[in-house]
Amino acid sequence: MKLKLSDVVEIIPVSLFDFDSTFHKPDHFTSGDNLWQKGIKWQTWNWPSDAKALGPIINKFRGMRPGHPSSLYEYLLIGIVLQNTTVRRSVQMFKALLENYGTLLKFDDKDLWCFFKPGTLQKVSEDELRALKLGYRVKSIKKTDDYFAQGLMDEMELRKKDRETQMTELLKLYGVGPATVWYLLFDVFHHWDFFNHVSPWEQKIYSKVFFDVDPESPVPVEKILKYFEKFGDYKQLAVHYIWEDLWWKRKNENIPWLEKQIRI
Repeated sequence: MKLKLSDVVEIIPVSLFDFDSTFHKPDHFTSGDNLWQKGIKWQTWNWPSDAKALGPIINKFRGMRPGHPSSLYEYLLIGIVLQNTTVRRSVQMFKALLENYGTLLKFDDKDLWCFFKPGTLQKVSEDELRALKLGYRVKSIKKTDDYFAQGLMDEMELRKKDRETQMTELLKLYGVGPATVWYLLFDVFHHWDFFNHVSPWEQKIYSKVFFDVDPESPVPVEKILKYFEKFGDYKQLAVHYIWEDLWWKRKNENIPWLEKQIRI
C-alpha cells in the first residue's frame, strides 16, 4: 500500500527532552516496523479504524462539553416524564407541569417558565396531577417531590460520593430505574464511562446510526454496549458526541427515519 502525506502536526516538547535517545532504543530488537537515523524516526501505526466516524465529529464540536441547566430534582422529574413514551408526549407532560406549578418569568421581551421548588406538589392531589394526563407517573412524581422536600437527598453532598454510592442512592427513589440513573450519572455527575443501559427507543436510533440497521429490527443491546467498550473510560462521552451530532443535523435537514422514531 503506497501512502500519501495526509497531515503534519508539529509538537514542541517541554525541556529537558532529547529526541534521539527518546525515540530510538538500541536495546529493542529490530522488527521492520520502524527506522531511525539521527534526528528522524519513521514508525508505522495501526490506528483503530472504528474511531473514524468519531474523529470528524469531535473536530466539528471541539470545545463542546456535556451539560444541563437543571438541578437533580428537576432532572429527575424530567427523567420520569421521559419514561416509556414518545418525545411528543414527554414534552406535553413536562409543559403541563411547568405551566401549572412553575412561575412565568419575563425578561428581555421573552416569556419563559421557571421550574418549581421541591415540596411544591405536596398539597397537590394525585387526581389533580392525573388530570394533566401524567398517567402512572403521578405516583413517582409525588414521591420524588416529597423525598426532596423532606431533605432526604442532598445533591451537593451526593456529588462528593463515589459512583456506586450515587447509583445506590438514586435507585432508592420510587420509579427511578436503570435508564434514568444512566442519564443522571452522565449528565449530572459527569461519569464519562458509565454506559450500561440502552432504552428501547435509543436502541432503535443507535442501530441506525452505528450499524446502519433498520430501526424496526434493532441490533441487540448487548452488541451495542460491546461496540463502545473500545472507548474505555470515555465510552459514554463518545456516544454523546455522536448523539449530539445527529440532533444538530436534524436542525438543518429532514431525517425521515429519525422523525418516525421521535414523533415530536
